[in-house]
Amino acid sequence: MRNIFFALAALCILAMPYVRAQNQPPPASPPFRVRLPEYAETKNLEIHYQLTGLFGGYCSFVRTKAGVWEYKIDTSYEGKPADSLSAVIYCPGYQVETLHYPSLAALQDRSAELQLKPLATVPLTGKVLLPAGIHADEVRVDVRLSAPWECEFFGLVDCLVRSYEKVASADVAEGGGFSVALPDFAHDPIVSTYKRRGDVTFTVSERKSARYLFSLRPEGSTGAYVGLSVAPWYMSGKVFVPEEHK
Repeated sequence: MRNIFFALAALCILAMPYVRAQNQPPPASPPFRVRLPEYAETKNLEIHYQLTGLFGGYCSFVRTKAGVWEYKIDTSYEGKPADSLSAVIYCPGYQVETLHYPSLAALQDRSAELQLKPLATVPLTGKVLLPAGIHADEVRVDVRLSAPWECEFFGLVDCLVRSYEKVASADVAEGGGFSVALPDFAHDPIVSTYKRRGDVTFTVSERKSARYLFSLRPEGSTGAYVGLSVAPWYMSGKVFVPEEHK
């Protein structure tokens, strides 16, 4: 009898996760799927999106991963289905892609299969004045893009400016020199349509660990401006100095 009791108890414990899953409410709205071609390197892929509905507006991003080419965007918020979806997709090496669906309910297929187009690059050569104790052969320069134009795309008057974390990088040579190929955002079919195209900003990190060390600013710049405006070309020999944090 005791053995039968323990057997029944074990069955109840095993059944609990299934019962709990069965009791969970279904999502308020099916997700939207974005598929990228497998020739694209997705290590630094960026997907930013906005939902609108009875809940108002909600902006977020999708966590991406190298070697993954399909992603789901949740189309509900706080248990309420979204009416519309807008998204910006940036994959390094390719042009920016945007999605805009004013009525999700009208879609027969909640998915988009992107065919990415290569984006040209613009060369930039510069020099980093490294602090004492930092060796050139141990660090690299990483480049980010601030994208204020996304606020306009999403129809937001006041919003937190998104940043594309790594659009390019280059090793630092002896003496602090570096040469990097920047994405030609000035001629990107999406970015170039906006007045505020953004800035490319620079940081220094360790080569081996990729650990962030400090930010850079063009020598002689003042105020909050710490980068270079997106442009069709960049002056060579620009000197960058470590950003001072007060």
